[in-house]
Amino acid sequence: MLRINHVGLQSIWLPLTKSHIVLGRAEDVDVPLDSHTVSRRHAELFRDPFERWWVHDLASRNGTRVNGVKVGKSLVQPGDLLQIGDFQLSLSAEVTVPAGADTHATSSDARISVMQSVPDRIHRLHEGHVPKIGHAHLTAVLEFGHALNVTPDPGERMARLCELVLTGPFPGQSAVVVRADRQSPSQVQMLHQPMAEEDEQSAVNFSASVLRAICESPEPILATNLNWGGGDVALSIPVEVMEMSVVAVPLRHDERSVDLLYISLAPEAGHNDWLALISLAAKQYQQAEAVWRNMGTIKEYAAVERELQRAQQIQERLIPKTIFTPGLEAAIGFQPCTWVGGDYVDIVVMKDGRVLLIIADVCGKGLPAALVSSSLHTLVHASVRTGEDLPALISAVNEYVCEYLGEQSYSTLLCIAIDPAAGDCECVCAGHPPGLVVSADGAVRQLNTARNLPLGLDRITFSISKDQLAPGEMLAIFTDGVTELRAENGEMLDVPGLSDGLGQLYSAAANQPLSDMVSHLNTCLDTFRGNGIVTDDRTFLLARLSGITA
Repeated sequence: MLRINHVGLQSIWLPLTKSHIVLGRAEDVDVPLDSHTVSRRHAELFRDPFERWWVHDLASRNGTRVNGVKVGKSLVQPGDLLQIGDFQLSLSAEVTVPAGADTHATSSDARISVMQSVPDRIHRLHEGHVPKIGHAHLTAVLEFGHALNVTPDPGERMARLCELVLTGPFPGQSAVVVRADRQSPSQVQMLHQPMAEEDEQSAVNFSASVLRAICESPEPILATNLNWGGGDVALSIPVEVMEMSVVAVPLRHDERSVDLLYISLAPEAGHNDWLALISLAAKQYQQAEAVWRNMGTIKEYAAVERELQRAQQIQERLIPKTIFTPGLEAAIGFQPCTWVGGDYVDIVVMKDGRVLLIIADVCGKGLPAALVSSSLHTLVHASVRTGEDLPALISAVNEYVCEYLGEQSYSTLLCIAIDPAAGDCECVCAGHPPGLVVSADGAVRQLNTARNLPLGLDRITFSISKDQLAPGEMLAIFTDGVTELRAENGEMLDVPGLSDGLGQLYSAAANQPLSDMVSHLNTCLDTFRGNGIVTDDRTFLLARLSGITA
């Protein structure tokens, strides 16, 4: 859930049903925030493949802050304060039962008895006189909190909570942790019950109306079946069964159930002093549980970050840098949508002396697509080393994708084998956008490419086409993450827009290295996108006969 706060307005809770949402002042965003302090498209929240939420500032005027620190892109955890203009937002997460807790015993257990003889009169924590807590009590609770912070086992932490109220200055007679069903409060599960000295569990009597009251309003309560002080509070456990007082404190709750500490006290302890003190101990327990959960989450996140960084480094190593092969100059631009991308781009020298320029776009994004793209890299290099010609190479790759990766892992591909000496090109296009050839005067033509199905859809014989790269011409091949790039107003760049941009750039910089052209083109693409959302990997390859310009 996403909680949105604004000064003078009631908090709003929004369910996070989408994995990507845009926040801003514009009417067409997912979460409109109506304030002059918020940009039209201010920031985006998105969930990564590991179910973590991130915030990405979209070049907003006033910036985006996490816990007071201005960020470009940052992980957002439950409890973090996200500041967008004069709005404050936070994520909430459901609290879970500690691992290892016993959740099998139910109200059918013979040692659990729920009594309903008379209605309860309940005292809640905010009612009654101000508690008078002594130094020994507070010291015991503080030492208890410190002990929880060095106790890694969740079951032992729960045991310590029960033991606290049964020892030292506390007047507890029995203490258990149970889970009550909010629809049927009398249905309880035993989560922890201390063992008696003779290693046998003693019977537990529950008050039906105490359970009902705490399920209706999960806050600490006190009840007794005796007359005392400020008035009568009757338990549904008759005096004839046992004279007693009860404190019940919720430890965790959701829409379905409440986990609570249920304590039977000596009759004379039926006062708010003990309710307040035990509630303080329960708060220490809840805080310790939150600390341990966060520690586990941080360790998990750290491990995920390391794995993502390794994956990113591996993929970056698979992408050639600017390359000057004999007779051919080439350079690559690659920007994955997330940490790793599903685009594959490569430059490989074939055994016959030709240079293979290849670009592919795997269906999907993120880690699954990256795994398929790395498989394509392996297959292409293995086929080139065996001396396969272009038709055999593409057929072998297609056979592998069809057999092992399935229809959901199909890929578009454009593959060009170019002779650096003559400029002759042999091309295979498998459902991919055709390349563009740009002259030094800015004229742009489409590379001659026969059309075929994408890889992985069917076992077919691929059609081959031929073309020639003339002196002074630059070849540009790209994925649809370039041509389908959208500006902030929704306008798509498309092939004509890319053609115009390439013509203008190359006519002004035909004598510059292609590595500079990559930088110029990236700058133009970023300017066109503006604050628009990045939705796809962006990859392109530029090539020309080396040493030849207009």
